[in-house]
Amino acid sequence: NSNFDYSLVLFHACFNGETDVALSVINKIGVVNPNVNFNFIPSLFHACNNRMDDVVEEIINRYDFKNNKIIDTSILVYLYENKMGSSLLKLFDTLDFVNILNFLSKYINHPIDDQNNTILISACAHSNNDLAIKLLEVNGIDYNKKNSNNTTPLIVACANGLIDVVKKLLM
Repeated sequence: NSNFDYSLVLFHACFNGETDVALSVINKIGVVNPNVNFNFIPSLFHACNNRMDDVVEEIINRYDFKNNKIIDTSILVYLYENKMGSSLLKLFDTLDFVNILNFLSKYINHPIDDQNNTILISACAHSNNDLAIKLLEVNGIDYNKKNSNNTTPLIVACANGLIDVVKKLLM
């Protein structure tokens, strides 16, 4: 039924920690049209609280966060603490940068994945020039922080042809 409100079912599944139900609802919804008024944020918050990693990743992959200017910092902390770097990068790439500065001030130089990549190294590794440039403007960022492979943001930016990032790192 196209009039059925799946958002309520998804919310309750996430609130109650029912991963299988939540994933079924997400699959039923499909890719969310950004013009549809369907707010995933409360469900995402509860999925994080209940440590439903698969549900968190599916919500982040399917939902357009550009229309949501408010993301609870606890969601970002959850993604960081669980080393869900790709999901964290996707949110950083779509959110208004001002809304995540609080988070960044605490976690900017901490690893976000199993290879101990920082947010900056990951942005460079994913050839995300715009995000890397924004990150370089954050106070306290360590330009020389190395990952598990002893690689720095400069090496990764060079390897991925991020000329603007390389220039900024060498300034």
